[in-house]
Amino acid sequence: MRPLGSREKLSQCVFAGLWLLVFSLPFKNLLQVSVLGSVNQLLGAATVLGALLAVGQPQRLRPPLLSHLLMATLPVWAGVTYAWSIEPSVTISHTFGYLQLLSMVWLIWQFAETKDRQKLLLVAYVLSSYVVALLTIGRYLQGEPVVEDEGRVHHDRFAGVANSPNMVGQILALSIPMAVYLNVTEQDKRWRWLYRLHLFFAGWATLLTASRGSFISGSVTLAFPLLAYWSLSQRRRLQEYRWMVAQILLMSILIPQASAFRLGTTVRELRGGTLNSRRIIWEAGLRAYRDRPVLGSGAGTFKVAISPHFDPPHRAHNTWVSLLVSQGPVGVLLFGTVVAALLAQIRRFPWLDRLLWITLLVAWFLISCVSTWDRRLFTWLLFGLAAAWAGATNPVLRGGVGSPKEEAA
Repeated sequence: MRPLGSREKLSQCVFAGLWLLVFSLPFKNLLQVSVLGSVNQLLGAATVLGALLAVGQPQRLRPPLLSHLLMATLPVWAGVTYAWSIEPSVTISHTFGYLQLLSMVWLIWQFAETKDRQKLLLVAYVLSSYVVALLTIGRYLQGEPVVEDEGRVHHDRFAGVANSPNMVGQILALSIPMAVYLNVTEQDKRWRWLYRLHLFFAGWATLLTASRGSFISGSVTLAFPLLAYWSLSQRRRLQEYRWMVAQILLMSILIPQASAFRLGTTVRELRGGTLNSRRIIWEAGLRAYRDRPVLGSGAGTFKVAISPHFDPPHRAHNTWVSLLVSQGPVGVLLFGTVVAALLAQIRRFPWLDRLLWITLLVAWFLISCVSTWDRRLFTWLLFGLAAAWAGATNPVLRGGVGSPKEEAA
């Protein structure tokens, strides 16, 4: 084995920074460094700087996929809307936010070029979700429910990070199929146990958040283990199914009555409720859209745009309504095209990989319908990983993977 050159070592350091960045995603609001910003921002900036130094031989710049080019249109269009934005400073900030998120997609494409590295990023996310789940369970055991900024206490809801039960539930819902996939593909039995038991801790913590949207998306992700375990040998398949049923039963026993009651109102809220005033906000958003139906009010200006129709102004709680109001039909079309391009690439994945990514994107779509996720790090992590997975899986796209020396080795 030849010794690694300085650029190859730098490339490995960049990937280590990327791994830590993925691990730290849920803790953005917890880890602040004085006036410098969050640890995520500092880690991201350092990783991008290292990436720029590492690009070149032997770590050559990889040509982008169609999905990458489509993602690049999002900050471009957001920037264009500055020309008619009702709040130009907000639109500028929104556009730069898109560019920062796009840099993470590039880091994944450039430095997580192999399936092994991509799986390591899944490991980072799963381990991070373990921490979120344990913190949430700890809050419940200590009797520390969610307290809103105005002082209202939700005795039926608990959250380990950011005082946001919805975000915690969404993070955990996405982690469940990742952990199951790692369990199915892992050879080391010790790591398998870590991934196997994840369902209990992530599932219990999700129930403790009493987030109805997360409960729905998390329930959908449970279809993945039912199908994924079928690919195993009969003996191991039965073992995994037994563990899965046991963990779900234990969750149902341990859920507090107040949290269970709130989750029990999910169907009623979907049929005729306001979904915590979300329907009212969406109706106000559609009225605001009619004020500027062609080009929108400018990227990031949803709260300002609905202020004549809803008081006090609130975020959209729906990615698609937010895009429609602020960036017009063009913004919705561009974002939807990115998702469609990723789905087209996923169709060519092996069966288990295809099942994983369809499950993740379906769960993401459900989350996007009750939360504003167009500029969430978790959205762009999924988009970046899905595109990189296509590059590592599809022989037609594999030509851009790695360096000539690495491939020869």
